[in-house]
Amino acid sequence: MYEINIQLTAERIREKRKERGLFQADIAREIGVTRACINNYETGKVKDLSVSMICKIANILGTSPAYLLGWRKR
Repeated sequence: MYEINIQLTAERIREKRKERGLFQADIAREIGVTRACINNYETGKVKDLSVSMICKIANILGTSPAYLLGWRKR
């Protein structure tokens, strides 16, 4: 079973969002959560990120869930 490194996931979400020139509010609007929720993901405050949420975020950021979770380098 894979282990999730929350801090690495948080850093990768923030990194990919900035690479795409998006704001936290842009992602929040797309997936139907608050900007504060996205901020919590990016700061590692959320420890139980669901698979469906990771998939939604990865899709918006143009990357794979595996990359965001630290299971892939790119």
